[in-house]
Amino acid sequence: MLFGEEGGITVIGEVCQGKILPLSLELLGAAKKLAQEMNCPVSFVFAGWKMDAEVMKMKHYGIDEIFYLEDKRLQEKQKEFHREAMIGY
Repeated sequence: MLFGEEGGITVIGEVCQGKILPLSLELLGAAKKLAQEMNCPVSFVFAGWKMDAEVMKMKHYGIDEIFYLEDKRLQEKQKEFHREAMIGY
């Protein structure tokens, strides 16, 4: 597991209505470029509910590790659920 490995880069993706937001993908692109210069791994973390298609899409971005936290409460548009999922797991 690379997550949290010293020298690695982790991008936390933002999700809205079951989709990873374009800004998260832009950050991921910048992280990959920086990681290539630093010769280190890139991890991508996001949380949601029933986002299997998004998980599959992310596999094509050349990320070293993808972490997807799935919780039914995350279908709600309540930020505290997302914060709990990302911090509490």
